[in-house]
Amino acid sequence: MPLFHATTSILELNQPKTAPIRTLTRIQARIDREFDQLKPAAAISRSGALFAGDDPVFCAAYLVSERGTAETPINVYRVQMVNPSLHHPMYLVSYARHFLEKLEVLTNIISEYWMPTQSWKCWEYLAASMTPVAMEPTPDGQTKHGVVAQYSHDATLALKLWPKP
Repeated sequence: MPLFHATTSILELNQPKTAPIRTLTRIQARIDREFDQLKPAAAISRSGALFAGDDPVFCAAYLVSERGTAETPINVYRVQMVNPSLHHPMYLVSYARHFLEKLEVLTNIISEYWMPTQSWKCWEYLAASMTPVAMEPTPDGQTKHGVVAQYSHDATLALKLWPKP
């Protein structure tokens, strides 16, 4: 299955890339710690991982949503990962922030992330390194807008399973 990575950087093709030190907000760092504490023993730590997705359009749209702007050019690469993790529902990482003080619910969300049982649409894959093998066409705004339905599906499913406090 092809995997994709979106970035504002220009990556050299066929050159392995390892996870950089990420700059995280205090809440993002806490969420990663919570997820890492409950990960299966063989799973890679989120804090030491690179992330890819199985849809180049979704990867680009997610990067725009994280950055809050589409003004910085986005580059999308098809990548190869050595021993990528199984797929994980990407939406649950951001959704978990609503439950940082409700540990039972947070634990359930994190368990679903590491061992998914539901029909999520937007998946992420983790690995310690990746190699960009081809540059993909950058999705246009109209195409990126089309992935909102998939992400909305995951948001609705999460809300149904764990209503916000």
